[in-house]
Amino acid sequence: MKNIDSINDLYAEVDKLIAKLKSSRNARLADALQYRLHKVAWTSGSELLDELATLLEEAARDGDRNLESELQQDIKVILGAIANRRLIGKHSAHQTHRSLDSVVLKNEVSQKSPTK
Repeated sequence: MKNIDSINDLYAEVDKLIAKLKSSRNARLADALQYRLHKVAWTSGSELLDELATLLEEAARDGDRNLESELQQDIKVILGAIANRRLIGKHSAHQTHRSLDSVVLKNEVSQKSPTK
């Protein structure tokens, strides 16, 4: 499983999980994820993330007896990425811009500093 750095990465990893679930005879969870990811029109990205997290948390919590350890690990990674996206989403645009401005300013200062 690759790093999940964007929502597109998340979609790709959930699609991979769906394929793995289907091949390991976990069609019920695979179909539920497939439906929510590709068939439902969500009003916001956070709605989708919440729904995916709920499905995956239930599967992990129920200790689905048919889930191999690799699938369980994939689910944990995806849940971690969803939790991370939720935290990022809680930052206001102002805070994000302030953070980015700070990074840009630090980079500009370091580029202007004479090298020894």
